[in-house]
This record gives sequence, C-alpha cells and structure tokens, in this order.
Amino acid sequence: MSKYAMDHVGIAMSIINGRPLTESLLEEVLTILSNLDSNLGQTELKRIRSKLESTIGIQVSVGGVVREDAHEPWLLDQKGKIEWHYWDSYKQLLVSQGWSPAVVRVLDEDTDNIITECGNPGLEEGWNIRGLVMGDVQSGKTASYSGVIAKAADAGYKVIVLLTGMIEDLRKQSQERLDFGFVGRDSRDVLGKNTNRPAIGAGNYRSKSANVLTSVDSDFLTANAQVLGGIPLKNINEPILFVIKKNVSPLKNLNEWLTAQMKISGLAQHHVPVLVIDDEADNASVNVKKEDEDPAKINAGIRDLLKKFSRSSYVAYTATPFANIFINPDQEDDLFPSNFIYSLNTPSNYIGASSIFLEEGKHHAQLRDIDDAEEIIPHAHKKELPIDDIPASLKDAVRGFLISCAIRDIREEELRHRSMLVNVSRFTDVQKRVSEKVGNFLWDLQEEIRQYLSSISWKKHSELVELKAIFEDEYANSGVTWEQIRAQLNDSVASIKVVTINQKSAPEEKLDYSRYKNTEKGRRVIAVGGLTLSRGLTLEGLSVSYFYRNSKAYDTLLQMGRWFGYRPGYDDLFRIWMNSDAQNWYAHIANAVAELRTDFRRMSADRLPPSRFGIRVKAHPDTLIVTAQNKMRTGQEFVHSISFSGAGIETAYVVKDQLNQQNIQLVKQFIKERGAASIQKKRYFWRGGKKASRCAVPRCHEHQQLEYAIYSR
Repeated sequence: MSKYAMDHVGIAMSIINGRPLTESLLEEVLTILSNLDSNLGQTELKRIRSKLESTIGIQVSVGGVVREDAHEPWLLDQKGKIEWHYWDSYKQLLVSQGWSPAVVRVLDEDTDNIITECGNPGLEEGWNIRGLVMGDVQSGKTASYSGVIAKAADAGYKVIVLLTGMIEDLRKQSQERLDFGFVGRDSRDVLGKNTNRPAIGAGNYRSKSANVLTSVDSDFLTANAQVLGGIPLKNINEPILFVIKKNVSPLKNLNEWLTAQMKISGLAQHHVPVLVIDDEADNASVNVKKEDEDPAKINAGIRDLLKKFSRSSYVAYTATPFANIFINPDQEDDLFPSNFIYSLNTPSNYIGASSIFLEEGKHHAQLRDIDDAEEIIPHAHKKELPIDDIPASLKDAVRGFLISCAIRDIREEELRHRSMLVNVSRFTDVQKRVSEKVGNFLWDLQEEIRQYLSSISWKKHSELVELKAIFEDEYANSGVTWEQIRAQLNDSVASIKVVTINQKSAPEEKLDYSRYKNTEKGRRVIAVGGLTLSRGLTLEGLSVSYFYRNSKAYDTLLQMGRWFGYRPGYDDLFRIWMNSDAQNWYAHIANAVAELRTDFRRMSADRLPPSRFGIRVKAHPDTLIVTAQNKMRTGQEFVHSISFSGAGIETAYVVKDQLNQQNIQLVKQFIKERGAASIQKKRYFWRGGKKASRCAVPRCHEHQQLEYAIYSR
C-alpha cells in the first residue's frame, strides 16, 4: 500500500476512534475520505477498506490458565503502583506499527495474567515458579514473551534470560527483536562501547534503557560483562538481558559467571529475582535421559541456572508442548510446569493448521498435491543422493511464487520481503544440490522473462506459456490481469535469489531480512533447507511452501510448518505443496491440538493444578508418534471410552492404502453380483437379492477414530 493510502488509513482510524467496525461505519468512513480528497479513486478506497478490515476488524479473546489455587494474584494490588516504562513504550511501538487495538488490548491482558502467575519480585522470601505458555506456530509468541519481559522489568525483575533455539540464526533473530522491542538500543552498540547509541524501536518512547550482555553478533561471553563496570548484580538499577542459545557452552559460560559473582559477593545464591523465558521449550530443554541417569547437559544447565537464584520464575513457551507435559511431575527440580499452564488464543486473522488442513478450513483449497517427487527425491534417501533434476511440481511451485511476487507488487503491499520455502531433505549435502538445480531453473526463467515476456512474440516461448497457464490456474481471481503481470513480472522477480539455509550456509546466503529493510524490493529469496527452517525461524513474506518430508512426530511436523501465521493482504495468494499423506497427518494433528486445548479449559474449570491432572494427547492410529520416544518415558497409552449418543459422526477419508484397495474391490464385486441396474430419479437401483448378500458391503470402520474427539460425555 502506498504512503498516500496509508496516510488516509491513519485518518480513517482517527474517525473510527475505537468503535466496533461495522459495515455501516466502514461505508461512512470511506465516504468521508472521498469527500475530503477527491483524488481518491476506487482502487485506493478498496485498499483502505482491506487495510481497515485486516486491522480493526480482527477478533481475539484472552487466553485461559490452569494454576495452583494457592498462588496469590499479586499483580492486582501492585498494578497501580508500578511505573510501566518498558511496557508502555513497547505498547506504543506496537500501535505505531499498525497493530489492531483489539490485539494490543488482549496482549495486555494476557501478559498481565502470565506475570501474575510468576513470582512476586516484591516478596523477599524465596520462591521458585515453573510455568508454560502454549501458543500456535508463528502466532505471536514472540510478542507475548516480549510483553512479559517488559512487564517483568517494570515490576522489579533484575535478571532476564531468554533461551532461544539451538541455532545461531534463531538466537540472532530473537536478539534483534528484543533489541527493538525491549532494550531500545542496538546491542552491538552497547557491547561495542559505542558512546553514540541511538534509540531504536521502543527506545524512542522512553528515556530508560535496559542492560544487555549479549548482542546480535555475540552469544554470552564472560568478557561481555565488562560493560557493567564491575557493579554487583544486586546493585544494578536497570534489568540485565541475556539472549542465549540452548547450547552447552553459552549456558556453561553464564552459569560460571553467575557463580563467580556469588563468590565475589559472598553469597550462596543470588537474591535478585530472575525470569527465564525458554522459547521453543520442547526443543533441547527436556531431559531425555532415564531417571536413574544424570540429566542431559542442556536440561542440567537450565536447572543449574535456576538454582543460582533464591527467587526464580521459569516460563516455557512453545506451540508443541507434548514433550513438556510428559515430564515427570514428581521430579521437583525438573522443568515440568507444576505451577501453571497458560493457553494463548489466536486472532481471527491467524492462519493455522485447522484453517489449512481440515476440509472445512477457510484456506484448504490452497493446498497443492505433490505426486511426482518420489522418483527424484525418495523419502528414504542418503546424503549421497544425486539430484539430476527437480520435480515438475517444484517447477510449478517456483512459477507460482514468481507470479505471486508480481501480484503483491501490483497491490502495492507494505511488506517488500518475499519468500518461498523448499524443504525436501534433512541432509545438508542434498539441500545444496537441490538448491543448485532450483537456482538453474530460476535463472532460466528470469532470463526468459527479461528478454521476451514484454515482446509480442512471448507466446513462442514455452516457459512463458507455462507461466501464463500457472497464472490462469492459480491466480486468475486475484484482481490482476495477465497483461498487468507481463508488465510487472521482470521488475518483481529480477532480484530473487536461491539460498541454502543450514549450518553450512555461507554468510551471503543468510536470510538477514533486516539488512534489506530500506531497499526498494526488500529481501526476495527461495530458501532451501531442513532443520534450520524447521524451528522458530521466520520467513518474511512467505507465500509458497514446498514440503516433501516424512517426519512422524506431531511436534516436529508442526514446527516445520513455517507457512502458519499471518498473511495480511495476500492470504489468497499463498500456496502449500505437499503429498496427500502429509496433508492427512496435519489434519490429525490439528484435531489433537484442539483437543489438548479443550483439556486445558476443562482443567481450568475444574480448578485442578497441572500436577494433579492427567494430561492426555490423542494418539494416531497408524504411523505418527506424539513426540520422540525418549521424551515421553512417563507417558502411558490407554483406551479412552467415549459416547456417540446424540452425535452424527462422519469420516471423510480412509488412512490406509491397503484398506482402501480392499474396499474398492469389495464395492466392485458387490456391483458385479447385482447385475444390471435400472435408473430411478437419476440414481442406480437394484431389486431383489438375498439379505446376506445385500449386507456384504466394505468394512471401513478402522479409520473412524481419526474423526471423533476423545471428550467424555
């Protein structure tokens, strides 16, 4: 959207002034804008309407909590006495970025509720809190924990540790976001002792600045602590932030530095309150060793960190809490969320598993089948697999990505970044070979587009004809014509690069969207990868995903879903390519997650703490597992009785190919035995036949357990 239109959006929001967005109010506001500016055409008015609907029209509700009843809701008494420097500046930042007022209000309430469940930093006696916050994949958990961190700092927490995933790219991404939303300064300037430290993000709305001992370029090193000037932790005025990878070395460095600080001060424990936020808490944090063995090193490192403080709150954040809820609650020093579980709700504009993979989902029609990849990239392959070509379906996905880029540019979308995901192998060597082949195909396409698409002879070039066919099949209803695409496409796709995203990536292949934030086209990439693209990393402006993997764990599959999230202004353009088995897996997992959330609501209504409620997850009848076997040693499989009384149960598909074929043969045999049929009211009709024979229909009951819920009546 152009700045001209965005200025009018600001005027419109001032006119609306917090009132509920109804159709009549929307028409009234657009009429006022037309009267104020006669140069506003129908195209601009349509974009303004869309922007208002996608911000003010968003609906979202406050989450729910399962807690220990004994915990005091301390924040209610303190809220009016606390000076909310960090939170108010973060809230102002979100508003300036165009966040919906309704979403900001709910974020405010959710973060209040989460902080309330944490320990009261005003209490001098010791406390140790263990909690968990469940969101959805790419639904806004970062905004939630950023708000929790800001409020914790205002309330009196002095040490804040954010544990990120296991890869440096994810730690850097998290550091950048907290620099912008919490610290208010670039951490590189702080650790680099740059006297000129211009305010960024939330720092533009306040005079205070948090201390930070990690940076975008540096995980925690003991030398980083020199910026504190030797001041003991207990004497620090503003909170200290650490953003640390869940690797053994950074955790060890931090724990050793904290121990040294304790010795200097003559303390057995630090008495300042600490908040530890564990992002992607089901990854690496869970102890995978047997109970009679020493804990896994990262799990042990986190426990050690918490033990160094007499007042500690540990809050796990994850969209896939399956491993966390299987932690033994009787192991008191482990990380089971014994004090609370908080379930975040998602806004109405969030695109999640139910919206995509359930047949009634709003975006189900945007799934595309991969049925030609097995011969080129078999699911069971080794790192030596040669890649001589890429599947035709992947070529179509690339073509669709190019066209979607042009459409979004024609729509003058605010976000300039454009991304496509390709995840077909866990092996970095195979990823590199696939990346090279995709790069060759992209280069050929770009050259054809540059040289011939605008000429009158473009129809003589088969690749350009293929592009038009993809446009007509996929994007004919996008509000853009093929002639507009022809005029725009070269400018939109010339800067697209293919990059390989894994631990072996060269520096120039990093996504590094922030580096391109001020360029005209932003960062435009086709990202080929595996593990690095599967956990926490955000692909900005993702519109096409090509996913051909056979992971069998609920949590792994969900976390691979980088396509979940928000697609403002282009939710009609995104496409997801995967095979039918994977589509069915995601549909099952969507139901399992919905049932887990329902269980949390029942726990809350029954006022039972997490440690006293048997948390359950619906198993898959065939190939999937809930999480890795070594993460659910305390889990037990059981059969749950349910009632179908008063319910209509429908099963839309059969999960086993062998069962499908058996059923087809039974139907064919049944029809053959009936002989010739008459037609009555456009239906085939058979008369006669023995009763037993009439009942010889396919036995299709095995698959029904996919479709019904596990709730008792």
